Amino acid sequence: MNREQDRTRTLFETWDAVVRYRWRFILATFGVTAGVLVGSFLLPRKYKAEAVFERRTDMVLTEITDRGASKSFLDSQRGSLVEEIAGQIALDEMIDSLQVSNKNSHLFKGKSALDLQNIRSELVNRITVRFDIGTKEFDRIRISFIHHDQELARAVVNTLVENYIIRTRNMIDGRLEHTAGFFHSEVERNRKLIEQLENRKLSFEIDHAELLPNFPGSIQLRLNDSQHDLGEIQQQRAAVAMRIDTLRQTIEDTPEITPQVITSRNPRLDQLEAKLAELQGQLKDFLDTYKMTDKHPDLVDLKNQIAGIEKEIGNTEEQVVSQKHLTVNLKRQELDLQLSQAVSNLQAMDKQIESLKEQIARLNLHSSQLFPIRSEYRKLTRQIEKAQRQVAFWEENLRRVKMALTAETGNRGVQLNFVKPCGVLHKPISPDLIQVLMAAVVLGMAAGGVNVFIAYRTDDSCTSAETVADSCNLPLLGAVSEIISRRQRVERRVRNMILYPLNTSAMAAVLIMVVGLLYLNLEKPMLWEQLKENPTSFLRHSDRQPATTPPTTGKE
Repeated sequence: MNREQDRTRTLFETWDAVVRYRWRFILATFGVTAGVLVGSFLLPRKYKAEAVFERRTDMVLTEITDRGASKSFLDSQRGSLVEEIAGQIALDEMIDSLQVSNKNSHLFKGKSALDLQNIRSELVNRITVRFDIGTKEFDRIRISFIHHDQELARAVVNTLVENYIIRTRNMIDGRLEHTAGFFHSEVERNRKLIEQLENRKLSFEIDHAELLPNFPGSIQLRLNDSQHDLGEIQQQRAAVAMRIDTLRQTIEDTPEITPQVITSRNPRLDQLEAKLAELQGQLKDFLDTYKMTDKHPDLVDLKNQIAGIEKEIGNTEEQVVSQKHLTVNLKRQELDLQLSQAVSNLQAMDKQIESLKEQIARLNLHSSQLFPIRSEYRKLTRQIEKAQRQVAFWEENLRRVKMALTAETGNRGVQLNFVKPCGVLHKPISPDLIQVLMAAVVLGMAAGGVNVFIAYRTDDSCTSAETVADSCNLPLLGAVSEIISRRQRVERRVRNMILYPLNTSAMAAVLIMVVGLLYLNLEKPMLWEQLKENPTSFLRHSDRQPATTPPTTGKE
């Protein structure tokens, strides 16, 4: 509870101190706030210059560059684009262009080498290049530069974009022309090589026609046919040999004479069925005529006899062998005939295999020179095919490069459009109105709080009877309230109702006027310049305009 009471008392004492020294707080806050607002007029202004250009690749050029070697002239896109636009070489070229330009030469007039070096350092640190849109066919690039000189900032971004467009166009045209010349020379060289190789191949075919692979009666074709026939006959022989083995095994398992059996119905089964019919007739008489119950001994015995006969009928075979005699097995004779035919086929195949082997041996003997000649012929063929592929490759690339060069000449390839040059800069980006207002309010409040704290800590006066009693170490018997005369009461009323509101209104009017001027200076620079040049005409013009409420944000 003591801690809570201390906190409550501290809050009340703080509020009493603020109320007692409120004018110290108000005056300090007003002074510091107004000073910050006025001081912001002296802060250096920074301007942001932006230029946007587009790099569009036509679909025809995309198809050209998707395949083949002609893609090399477009390698400088994403990775090195920042270096190409705002690298050291591009910055030096831009500075040289501005120095020799009649329109912008005054920007560097009278500047020393140190000033130029400082400007170059600012360019390196403050130029930013970013992609607004980045696709395979379309890029939109934005270049930004922040500097206190709006003319220099505007000239820098516009010159960088213009130089990049000119440099890129010249580079693409130069690469295409150089590539087209290289491809053309390669096509001519490979065509001459193909002509020489074809002449050598024709002479070789005339000298070694019989040993070439495409000759109708060549040794290789006959040798291949003989080897193929030999392989087929060997497969057929293997199949016939397996069939002979199977037939012999089957003949061994098949008897020459087979017994023939004649079957008839079992007479015992007829006897059992007749006796079963007789017993069932007796059972019917016992039940229908004599009206015997299920427990009658004769009926029970009769049912047991019927069950025994039915069981015996189930276990008795229906057919029995009546006669047996032996006959010759016809299947054995058929298998013997098939075996003799298979043996004959096997002997014929053996003779044919021997004949083919002799023929293959003779062909191999005559083809001793086949492989060296065939190897040389294939080597010539491979060289011609390789040269033809090279010619097709170089011709295709030459065609694509010529198409790309035609597209570039007609501005249908890589289109570089300066879509948004940087215009005249008026509105600075720094200092920002919202930031200045926030800084002024925060610093003013802090100054007022510090002033109240100092006044409270340095005030030794006693404001209550309890304070006097505590400081003098005297007992408090009573206290008389403040005696205020009529004149003092009137003076207090006039001060509270007239002077203080007038002071507050005057300070608020000053702050509002300074904020309005700062708004014109930061957000409406053209109106600010007009106000400085001719305040009378500006006020007369503003009186004719409808009243508008200034924006609450720092940026439009």
